[in-house]
Amino acid sequence: MSEAEAKQFAERAQNLRGEGRLEEAILAARRATALDADNANAWWQLALAQGAKDGAEAALPALQKVTELAPAFPGGWNELGRTHLRANRNDEALEAYEQALEADSSHISSMLMVAYLLKGRKEEGVPARRLALLREVYEKDQLNEEDMFDLAYLLGEANETAEAVRVYETYTRKHEGKAAFYNLALGYEALDRDADALDALEAARRTGYESEKLTTVRSNAQQRLFALREQVLRRPQPYLPQSEWFSHYINPFTLLDVEPEDVEDNPRALQKAKQALMREIELEEGKVDWLPGLVIDKSTALAKLTELDIVDAWNAHQLVSHNRALNDFLMRGDLRHFLINEDGSTDCTLPHLLDAETLEHIGPKFAAQFADVLSRAVEQADLVVVECLMDGRRWVTPAQLDTCFESTKRLVTRLSEPLIKAAEVKDKCSVSRSEIEKAFNQGNLGSLLTLLPIEFYEAHSAVGSALRDLSVSYYNREHDAEGAKAILALGRACAKKSPALAHQMQADEKTLDGFIAEEKSKEAHLSFKDRNVSITKNGVVYGKQRLAPADIVGLRWGLVQTSAQPPIHRLTVAFKARQGEDIVVSWSAAANFEEQKKYWGELVEATTSFILGGVAENFEAELQRNQSARVGPLLVFEDGVELTARGWFTDKKIRVPWARLSSTMVNGSIVLRDAQNSKATADLPIESTYNAIILHLLANRKERPRS
Repeated sequence: MSEAEAKQFAERAQNLRGEGRLEEAILAARRATALDADNANAWWQLALAQGAKDGAEAALPALQKVTELAPAFPGGWNELGRTHLRANRNDEALEAYEQALEADSSHISSMLMVAYLLKGRKEEGVPARRLALLREVYEKDQLNEEDMFDLAYLLGEANETAEAVRVYETYTRKHEGKAAFYNLALGYEALDRDADALDALEAARRTGYESEKLTTVRSNAQQRLFALREQVLRRPQPYLPQSEWFSHYINPFTLLDVEPEDVEDNPRALQKAKQALMREIELEEGKVDWLPGLVIDKSTALAKLTELDIVDAWNAHQLVSHNRALNDFLMRGDLRHFLINEDGSTDCTLPHLLDAETLEHIGPKFAAQFADVLSRAVEQADLVVVECLMDGRRWVTPAQLDTCFESTKRLVTRLSEPLIKAAEVKDKCSVSRSEIEKAFNQGNLGSLLTLLPIEFYEAHSAVGSALRDLSVSYYNREHDAEGAKAILALGRACAKKSPALAHQMQADEKTLDGFIAEEKSKEAHLSFKDRNVSITKNGVVYGKQRLAPADIVGLRWGLVQTSAQPPIHRLTVAFKARQGEDIVVSWSAAANFEEQKKYWGELVEATTSFILGGVAENFEAELQRNQSARVGPLLVFEDGVELTARGWFTDKKIRVPWARLSSTMVNGSIVLRDAQNSKATADLPIESTYNAIILHLLANRKERPRS
């Protein structure tokens, strides 16, 4: 009987609390607990009434009783956590919220409070736990503005850039947020979506975000986009052949040759424009004077125009008609939609901010056109256009994105087949490194994979896994760790798009590095009568002189015969110091020349292994920093070398671009020539000219970085 009475009093307490009669509710709840001390609901009603009347601390004993009697009730633990939190007992609050999640791992309020209390803590595993909690709540569409921003930031910190971008897109769609637009731009930049990054930076600026960093990021993006614009516009526009124009979209207003505002709310004007179009089609046998390349019949034209009867469709087509670049892409495949404006500005709307109704009408047409243009670029190995298309501004929903890439995925699968097959037969027959590289570069597959986004994760994973298998097989067969690592390095483009693959490749590289260290050492250590010389990765030591790699800015070496009878040779390896005294290792050999030549060769090999790369990088950095550098008597620039063209009466200085510069080694000298002007030459003795060898290497580089 007492249990039934306790239940009645507990229900009465709940009703009284709902009516605001808190003192009576407390009395009823106390009566219920007296009748049945094990009734968890009675204690719960007492705690809620006490908390409402006298504050959270007054409810603490009752809440503790609730969690004791009903440990599987997450609400009790959650309320206990709130009570501790209000009293600044954060550790106790966190423990209570964790108990709530033990009872119900999907208890939203407790998940959010645990994430809140973990904020700022750096202990191992804490950021990952907080990220997991916020991600789960986000998937249930329950995150508030602050927590959604935190989730996006944590995803970025965890290198889950694509997911961070998606959350920032949701955030900016719901809340705007100037800092969020800036962070979104950084995410786009990390995903190589420079056009989207520029548009997001403009959105940040318009919402009031001011920062020197924004200016720097914007300037860098503009530089890349200007260079890309120049390359893209060298191609005929529209990019698609005329036979493929108007395959997926014809703008009704463009078809009518009217501005939307001129016919809006003006049925007579609209009807007049339709009649004019029908006459044009009839008189010109389907051709339309103001739309070159279009051939259309009346029924098809009328079908296109009926879309204007739908308000959402009208608005979508009106938006497109006001965006000429977008309209030209949708109808003809013109690429200007994806390019920066000539003045460096952007007036594009970020696609995720568009109305859902707009993307519902335009998205399928955009996706189909995008698929055709991208497939054409991939088939023609036109990496410039692929890069252009990957820069963003895709007017599609996430659900429509697959259509953009579907046909290209099939092409990439076909391109990667030779490499995949090589991995499949690696244990049955030998696959050489050159064969692997040839398969990887077929159809510019390697360069293409670098440009393709994470939506191509299956291709990245397949190619990356194949390269891992081939690298292991190659090492097991050839015992060439450096070669195996070079094969593995081909997959870096894939690893960049797949964190799991990146982790595996890092482990593989670590193993190969160990093999390399065990296989061979390219260090050189020689003893002379008065001093010793060592060349290692740590630099050069000659007697008391020391130069670290970073302190070496020039190299020269050579073997010169100084006397025929008796035969005497001078052997030299020299290192130019950034500051202070150069290191010059030079000696003459009369007897035992072959043995001395061998020692000299060891020094040169160590120099090329440990020093040459750094000096070359420093040289190129100096070119970028100072716009020029001197090698012997020559001035070297970022875009080429200044040579002297000898004439009968006068000499003329000519700046020769790298593409025209020929460099060969002849009798211990670097001989430079202008491929288009045989009179423009230079002769640099390698033994006496610092960085002549660097100039030779630059001149013979097959691919130069984009400036």
